[in-house]
Amino acid sequence: YAMLHGFYQASYSLAIGYASVYLLAQGYSDAIIGILLAVANGAAAILQPALGTLLDKKKTISIQMVSVFLLLIMIVLSGCLLTSMDLLPRAICIILIFTLEFSLQPMVNALCFILEHSGIRLNFGFSRGIGSISYAVASVIIGRLVSVYNESLLPIFYIAFFTGFLIVFLSLWRVPGKTPATDRPAAGEALSADTAKTLEPDTQT
Repeated sequence: YAMLHGFYQASYSLAIGYASVYLLAQGYSDAIIGILLAVANGAAAILQPALGTLLDKKKTISIQMVSVFLLLIMIVLSGCLLTSMDLLPRAICIILIFTLEFSLQPMVNALCFILEHSGIRLNFGFSRGIGSISYAVASVIIGRLVSVYNESLLPIFYIAFFTGFLIVFLSLWRVPGKTPATDRPAAGEALSADTAKTLEPDTQT
């Protein structure tokens, strides 16, 4: 479970720390970059409760299934960024990647609640700590590599981190991904970013 936080925060460092670096290198203006990130955050705010409602209503669908599906889409979209694309298609790919990226954090947090409900003991604070360390380490390493080479490496890191994230979710495939129906929270609550497990925002530098 700690590795889920590790891979998520490592990939999140790309979305937060290097989005402007990559997009500026692709020819987008500061204003357009701000719009793209705002649209991605707004879309994620809509997608998160929608995914929560889906998981609450569909007993056969688990958090692992939804997360793996989203990560597969993100890997494909990241691969598209390595091809020659016009500004508009590239912007759409970026928005979709970031929207799905931002929607995965509530999945990771909710999975902790579900695993503990199933009798699996987890140290949530330790896992969040691993995530913060991964964010810091990934930011430094990627920054060095980008300064030595160029910004075109960033989609490769997207693919690498998303693939690692996907592998960890697959390793948890057989672990219960839902709480019993009688104990399941109301629609959308299981995936809320403000669950009791989210004690405070990550402190990442």
